[in-house]
Amino acid sequence: MVIYIYYNESKRQFLATCYKWNMARKNIVFKPGDVQLTPADAGILQLLRGFYRINKKPYYIFANDFLSNRHYNIMLGVIKP
Repeated sequence: MVIYIYYNESKRQFLATCYKWNMARKNIVFKPGDVQLTPADAGILQLLRGFYRINKKPYYIFANDFLSNRHYNIMLGVIKP
């Protein structure tokens, strides 16, 4: 589960702070467009694992938590930074 996401505009990269199932903290660095949405027909296991894939691993990211829709769209690669 991703708790915080920070976007560094000068480096054009995101830093995500997340927690694993055992509550171990982990930081992930990724570029805009590296995040893929999971298809809607992926099944119940994907619902339990997460709806977004970063570096081929599933994560929960709550889109409603973004203060700016622009940053969310940059993360998904819809808008070029």
